[in-house]
Amino acid sequence: MFAITLHHMRTGWARLAAAGLAIVLGTAFVAATLLAGQTMRNTAYQSFTAAYAGSDLVVTGHPLGDEQFERIAATDGVEAARPRTYVGMEVSARNRSEWVGIESAAPLPRMRTGTLESGEFPRADDQVAVSAGLASRLELSLGDRLDYLSPVDDTRHSATVVGITASATSFFDAGADLVLPADRFRQVVPADSFDSIAVALDPAAGPDLAGVQSDLTSELGPEVQVRTMTEFAQDTTAGLTGDADTFTTLLLAFAAVALAVAALVITNTFTVLVAQRTRLLALLRAIGATRWQVRRSVLTEAALLGVGASAVGIGLGIGVVELGARLLSPHLPGIDVAAAVGITPATIIAPLLTGLAVTFVACWLPARNATRVSPLAALRPLDGTRTAGRLRAGIALALVLIGAVMLVGGVLVATRSEPATGPEVGLLLGIPGGFISVFGILLGAVYVVPAVVRLLGRLGGGSVAGRIATENAIRNPRRTATTTNALVIGVALVAMMSTGAATGQRALEEELTSNFPVDLSAATVDQTLALTPDQRDAVTALEGIDALSFGRAEWIEAAADGADDAGPTLALTAPADARSVLQNPGDLAGLDDRTVLIGNTSARMLGLSAGDGLRLGGRDGIEVTVLVNSYDGASAIATPALMTEIAPEVPENVAWLALADGADPLEVGESLNEALARISETDPEAPLVAVEGSALERVSFAQVIDTLLAVVLGLLAVAVVIALVGVANTLALSVLERRRESAVLRAMGLTRGQLRAMLAVEGVLIAGVGTIIGLIAGIAYGWAGAAVMLGQLGHVSLVIPWGTVGAVVVVAVAAGLLASVLPARSAVRTSPVEALAEE
Repeated sequence: MFAITLHHMRTGWARLAAAGLAIVLGTAFVAATLLAGQTMRNTAYQSFTAAYAGSDLVVTGHPLGDEQFERIAATDGVEAARPRTYVGMEVSARNRSEWVGIESAAPLPRMRTGTLESGEFPRADDQVAVSAGLASRLELSLGDRLDYLSPVDDTRHSATVVGITASATSFFDAGADLVLPADRFRQVVPADSFDSIAVALDPAAGPDLAGVQSDLTSELGPEVQVRTMTEFAQDTTAGLTGDADTFTTLLLAFAAVALAVAALVITNTFTVLVAQRTRLLALLRAIGATRWQVRRSVLTEAALLGVGASAVGIGLGIGVVELGARLLSPHLPGIDVAAAVGITPATIIAPLLTGLAVTFVACWLPARNATRVSPLAALRPLDGTRTAGRLRAGIALALVLIGAVMLVGGVLVATRSEPATGPEVGLLLGIPGGFISVFGILLGAVYVVPAVVRLLGRLGGGSVAGRIATENAIRNPRRTATTTNALVIGVALVAMMSTGAATGQRALEEELTSNFPVDLSAATVDQTLALTPDQRDAVTALEGIDALSFGRAEWIEAAADGADDAGPTLALTAPADARSVLQNPGDLAGLDDRTVLIGNTSARMLGLSAGDGLRLGGRDGIEVTVLVNSYDGASAIATPALMTEIAPEVPENVAWLALADGADPLEVGESLNEALARISETDPEAPLVAVEGSALERVSFAQVIDTLLAVVLGLLAVAVVIALVGVANTLALSVLERRRESAVLRAMGLTRGQLRAMLAVEGVLIAGVGTIIGLIAGIAYGWAGAAVMLGQLGHVSLVIPWGTVGAVVVVAVAAGLLASVLPARSAVRTSPVEALAEE
């Protein structure tokens, strides 16, 4: 039987090509994922050893501050110590400010973790070195001055830039954009805030590493841990690469989807092959082959295919990771990502066993079916179709209904329950409901797919080729349903992620609009300082602005009317013409000199509702009436007259701007920052101005969502490609099955062009039906998921990403046409006489 199996594989390799390609893609995904995870762990270890270069010991624990630092430095055998912390601070220059990470200058050249691009490392207290990235963003060069704000006492220090370092020498130094002298570093960081202290031993003293480690452990006490550099890197890497393991698990989930789709393709392939060999297998049974021998023959063929294709997939996956590492290495100075690619036995064995297991399981049912028909029955002509029973239809319908009810229930719970519990309970209902309904859809596809194919066939016209293609597509409902199910899974996931992202983005944009009702604002950081005339002119001359309103802003004490104690401070803003710049001018209805508009959040914090009294300006402040409507911003809005009465000394320190239609918020914001920076260069006394607004935040959210969506769709593309391979595979196997039938049609006058058109229509019908079902299901699941996750924001409107939907439809139609090319070529190249002569 083994020789017969090998013969079948040699003569029928073309029929196995699609299944093999599906296995190759699936196992390549698994191999690349495992290898990428291992590479991330290796890279993390490299990064830690680079971040603590020149260190022999690393001290961690709490408390860890100046006292411990001095005791470490005074220990015999220690040459130098370097504290490390992830504390950040605000740095400003040229009217720009950033929150950056800081680090101490290395006390020894061998302990330096950064590479100087120019200048030198700081030594005096009024010197600093900055990363090339920070220098570029703040337009700094050697000799320029910058200010930084100590997080200890908010003292502002001024320093000269004496060095520029290469940015991000390791993943864990990515935020260390500012290098301070060692003494100054210890002065400006909070007490006992060191995360670790790197210790370098004096090689001239010939110290004993274990001895110094023991001395430091005794000196510092049990709360502090002293480890060798190797121990520290290994322990920390193990703790931090939980993120790498999470990343690997997430990618493996996408690989599982690809393998599930591949399993459907494999099942279809072997189902057709077994059907084609029914007479041969019957003859083998008739001459003495047992049921187990026949089944084992099919499973052996599957195992050989699985092993061979998995080996190719493993090689492909390793090649992809190697290529990616080589492309990434130049962008990560100090880290050789290519060298971190470590091929372990797990990265070989796991994908190999996975590919073999998926192939074996997918072929089990066809192998069992090969032995269920008796030899005599198999030798008779058999109808290739099987009808599905009513029980299956009932189960499928029940699953869809139960899942839909749970999904809708999850949405209702998430949107109408308390914020603390609603989303969690909604997810507990919605996620299982989604899986149950999907299983019902896949189970019931054998009933739905033929009906939709018939409908599309009628809509496509009544040509001979079209009618025959429609009937051929539904001749074997199970096979067609299995093929479309593979495409349904991939398309549904693409549509779900795209719809969820578009719907979520719209909901977040509406929330941002509510919280910050103007597109952009430019306000002095120090509210006691007014915008200078030059700054006002720069704002007024800005392109891309539809409306502009200058105003005054100040933090004002606020308390509910009748309260004995002063409440929290409220950010009160009084634009001169708020109606012209607000995105929803209707919010200002009822605003006058004795009312103030506050957001819903502020109202809840103060225990107020619309119409209540509010005292502004302290115990003896002015009493006003509260307006609360759709506005939910952090600031309260008042009229200029009311602001003058409450805080007459506040200067005009803010500008609210409404963008013109089509204006790019990032370009407008950057232009404004550049104009303000030029003013700061010519006028050192000009106040620092902060530019922010909902438009910038909307763009930032959109960029994050688009990036994540692109990554997810790229991962799902593997499953879609495998599904489309399945469409081509079904057409190819159908052509082989219908060689005699096609020959009869050719003999009766069907032209080669009509035969090609028939197969093209069949491919488009199969791909089109899978795409339609997948899009409908995916859009519904995407909206439900977004509603569950963001239901607490209010009404979550469905947003259909028509661009993605159109792209999916175009790809499906093109793939259906492309899938028919090779089968059609094979069909038309076979003469009718030759095909009719075959048994």
